[in-house]
Order: sequence, then C-alpha cells, then structure tokens
Amino acid sequence: MLEDEISLFINCLDHYFTKRSPEKVVIESPYLTESVVEKLLDFTGSIGISGQYTGNIFFTASDIFLENLMRAHGQSQCDPSLKQDLLERL
Repeated sequence: MLEDEISLFINCLDHYFTKRSPEKVVIESPYLTESVVEKLLDFTGSIGISGQYTGNIFFTASDIFLENLMRAHGQSQCDPSLKQDLLERL
C-alpha cells in the first residue's frame, strides 16, 4: 500500500484520539521497533482491514487514555472489562 493511500486514515485516527485524550498519540510501524512487546501498553486491540488490501492495524493504549476516551463519549463506568470491550469493537 502506498503511503498516500493510508495517510488519510492515519490522519483521521490521530485527529480523533488527540481530541479525546490529553495523552500524546504516537503512530508508528511496529516492525521498525526494537521489540514490539516493549511498545505494548495496558490494553491492545487489532483492527482488521479488508478489500483491495488486507492486514491489521494494532492499537495499544494506556488505562488512563481509554478512560478519557470513554468519558469523552459519556461513559461513567470505566472498568477493565469495558475498556477491553471498547478495543474489541474498534
């Protein structure tokens, strides 16, 4: 996939998450890191991509980031099972 083909998607994700949490959003290619495990935060999910191109986008977030995201959407209860459910529904 060409960079310009996915840049709109990346920019939308960055904008969405930056507006909903005070934590800094970091978007990077995990295969370029020293160790993917070192990059994982409290919760990790996967978004499947299909169509002309197929693959996955992995999303990892801290506990407080997901809590801020849930509160931005009006969720008052933010227990760990709801946070995991949020990632599974992305």
